Amino acid sequence: MTDMSVITSTGIIAIVRGDHAAQVHTVATALYEGGVRAVEVTMNSPGALDMIAGLAAKWQDRMLIGAGTVLTVEQFDAAVSAGAQFVVMPDTFPPVIERARQRGIEPIPGAYTATEVRTAVRAGARYVKLFPAMPAGPKYLAQLRAPLDGVHFVPTGGIDDANLTDFVRAGAVALGIGSTLVSRRFDGSPAQMDNLRDTAQLLVSLFAQARRT
Repeated sequence: MTDMSVITSTGIIAIVRGDHAAQVHTVATALYEGGVRAVEVTMNSPGALDMIAGLAAKWQDRMLIGAGTVLTVEQFDAAVSAGAQFVVMPDTFPPVIERARQRGIEPIPGAYTATEVRTAVRAGARYVKLFPAMPAGPKYLAQLRAPLDGVHFVPTGGIDDANLTDFVRAGAVALGIGSTLVSRRFDGSPAQMDNLRDTAQLLVSLFAQARRT
């Protein structure tokens, strides 16, 4: 199976989209220099498979490259063929979870309620994306997690430096972060590179600090 310790040790899954296709390796460089070790490319982005393939070819020995917004088994197969090492889903669809387990790829299905979480776990998921994480917030995660021992939650949607610490203290093992980290207007300029690197460093540092307290 996918070595998820790569993700849980640093805590941040950076979500990139088609807006970043032309600058994807520049984005990856800044993220890597900022301490991020996992990148998710959303499958509803133009050129998603090419982005995954390009990232996997250059970065998979240094970062985990994943596919997000995976809705079907066909999308899963295409993403893995392109080089995806983990897959993230917005919902809980057992056929994708089961296929991922068969292929040795870690699935992270999306869920919001206890029923959805249990459905994901029964299908074979070990990690569950709490989506949307906001506006429900850290208190909701803590309450949801309490009776669901053994489920590793990855809150996604609305995570930023103001609430990250509380989510980790509520039990998050990692967090999916999109536009808060990688601006849709990223153009690869030195100033934006510096900003992305600094933001990544801040989020990784906050995660580490929250884990220690």
